[in-house]
Amino acid sequence: MTHVRRFLDLSTAHLALEDRACLIGAALAGVRGEVCCGAMPYGWFVYAHDDRPDISDTLWALMVEARRQGCEYLLFDADGPALPDFPCFDWDGPSAS
Repeated sequence: MTHVRRFLDLSTAHLALEDRACLIGAALAGVRGEVCCGAMPYGWFVYAHDDRPDISDTLWALMVEARRQGCEYLLFDADGPALPDFPCFDWDGPSAS
């Protein structure tokens, strides 16, 4: 039997620097706390946890949104679309838009 899973495709711009560091560490270590993810050439493939791991409010809100849309994973991609109701961050500066 085939099991098909869904993922939310979104921009890496939704990741603040702290979230980016969290995902880099999780991908390198295999696990960072309870965060499960894999590094891709231009982003990260992240499991949308049901229970909140030790992550930022923004990253948690994105996981909740993925689950709300029936997705089990998030694909943060440099060319992915920006979600209108979530902040975007400039990795070269301190502010969010």
